[in-house]
Amino acid sequence: MRIAVRALMVAAASLALASGCGEKPPQPPGAADAGNGGSVDAGTDAGADAGPAVTWYRDVLPLVQQHCQSCHVEGGIASFPLTSYENAFQRHELIAQQVSTGAMPPWMPDDEGCTPLQDSRRLTADEIAIFEAWDQLGAPAGDTKDAPPPPEQQVGLPWVDATLDIGVDYTPNQATSDDYRCFIVPPQFQTITDVIGFELIPGEPQEVHHAILFDVPMTDAQALDDAEPGPGWTCYGGPGVDQSQVVMVGGWVPGNGAITFPENTGIRILPGHVLVMQIHYNLANGAQPDRSSVKLQFAKSPVAKPARIFPVATGTFAIPPHAMGYSASARFSLEGVGAPSFITKATVYGTTPHMHLLGRSITARMLGTNGADDTCLINVPKWDFNWQQSYKFTTPVVVGRTDEIEVTCTWDNPTDRTVTWGEGTSDEMCVVFFYVTL
Repeated sequence: MRIAVRALMVAAASLALASGCGEKPPQPPGAADAGNGGSVDAGTDAGADAGPAVTWYRDVLPLVQQHCQSCHVEGGIASFPLTSYENAFQRHELIAQQVSTGAMPPWMPDDEGCTPLQDSRRLTADEIAIFEAWDQLGAPAGDTKDAPPPPEQQVGLPWVDATLDIGVDYTPNQATSDDYRCFIVPPQFQTITDVIGFELIPGEPQEVHHAILFDVPMTDAQALDDAEPGPGWTCYGGPGVDQSQVVMVGGWVPGNGAITFPENTGIRILPGHVLVMQIHYNLANGAQPDRSSVKLQFAKSPVAKPARIFPVATGTFAIPPHAMGYSASARFSLEGVGAPSFITKATVYGTTPHMHLLGRSITARMLGTNGADDTCLINVPKWDFNWQQSYKFTTPVVVGRTDEIEVTCTWDNPTDRTVTWGEGTSDEMCVVFFYVTL
């Protein structure tokens, strides 16, 4: 089944911590004579023999490895690594402050009562207390013998089969504040190909608001490209071809990194098709030539379960000026969208919620018979545009043919204008994407 998509697939995982270093960074306790990683006594009530009550190697590093190093590694999307004691000591006050307030590590969903999610970065109260105590003790290192083994770090895709780009250095149209442009990403596919991972890389991140990757017939894409002067063509909400022929492959927003699809699944691209990249350029900071690209990971053999990305969205809302807590909902079922009768169920592997800057909260649930037996799929009670992300379920959720999924969005509109659905940053959206197999 091919589904038209009118918004972007999102996955947020960017870093907000700022490094506050002076001309000379602070030195770890005993740095002058303990550079070999030996024990450092923080002078705690635990006594000189026992050493500090909380140390980096024994207590803090295991938490950093589990909850922080998906971003804070060399080559990661964070602005600094947290892979050594020296890195962490220079920022121990900032780390403790960000952890105490819940700003770090970023994890927007409320896990309570919802479908369990993989790779949760949320810290428990006891884990937060460890960071706070470590900071209060002066951030002692402890003994390297207490350190856990280093985890296997993976930055980007496990492997890359193709690196493609939009084929031109494109300077956005400066006559408008937002330029929406579609580009063919050659070459044309000659055989059935299952994409099992991708990493979309903006050439100029400061002007790329978002990008979406579509699979469309080459003849249709080429006709649109030929019909308009200059590189690519103007496009809003999708690539502009017959919507029944459009398949969404993935997308990017600031902070998003590499995405691998669940095992034994992938997005299937047909022979004679080509990838089209839709890019929304926001020109608030001027226009620079952009050559965005994508890295692709292909299955070695056809996947057992070809997947699709289904959007559940409402575009009929109109948020009045100064309305606070304004809500709108949308419902979806396989039967409701006219799925063929032989499709009796769908398996949902994860979700990607998306709103813009006025969003307050977004939820998705599978409706039960009386409300009490609803299944919460995702609940983001404090929406933050800068922390968007794709979430994978620990265990996939099976949705029956007549089961309804409801998406609800709530906004706060402090402006003097009515805000409706739109692609622009000052417009709004309410959509949750579901990665499913049928």
